[in-house]
Amino acid sequence: LLARPKRFPDLQKVVMAGTAAGGEFVQRYAALGVAPAVLADEGIEIRFVPAQTRSFMYLDNQRFVQRRDDPVSAKITTDSFAPTKAETCKPMNAYPYGLDDMMPYGRKNAVNEVRLNYSGRRIIYLAGAGASLPIHETTPDACALSAQGSSVAKRNEIFFASLKRLYGDEAERMQRLYLVQGINEDG
Repeated sequence: LLARPKRFPDLQKVVMAGTAAGGEFVQRYAALGVAPAVLADEGIEIRFVPAQTRSFMYLDNQRFVQRRDDPVSAKITTDSFAPTKAETCKPMNAYPYGLDDMMPYGRKNAVNEVRLNYSGRRIIYLAGAGASLPIHETTPDACALSAQGSSVAKRNEIFFASLKRLYGDEAERMQRLYLVQGINEDG
């Protein structure tokens, strides 16, 4: 609908934003959606703003590994990741937390195409620096969420570090992470 120049001749940019579960939708749509390509063909830019996102769809099977020799600072670097073991937590790499066992809509593109497309998306990740929202053991898929980080802020930080590991400097050319001081999960 938006990609019809005759209907919206002055449309130049679309921003898709969501918070919490809406942020999860926005992040996954940025990876799997068809609109970015359709809009680009019409010369319309699309930006994505997932905010306070509680979980992410990772683009590979590597997750953050807490260094045992540095448990206090928990510095997140691009070499802080290691391949996951499915037997440890089966849902960790499955959709919606990864690209395995993808739902039908997501299967239209090969995994490498999803990764390539995602690297070119303009995305601003927002999270409150004080956003904790801890994971309870009774939470469905708690192991998959725990593998992404102990809090909303950490999960955003770790996911962005995973993008820098995958895409190098290109990640920060198209995408940004902002941890907003003084904000928790309630905004």
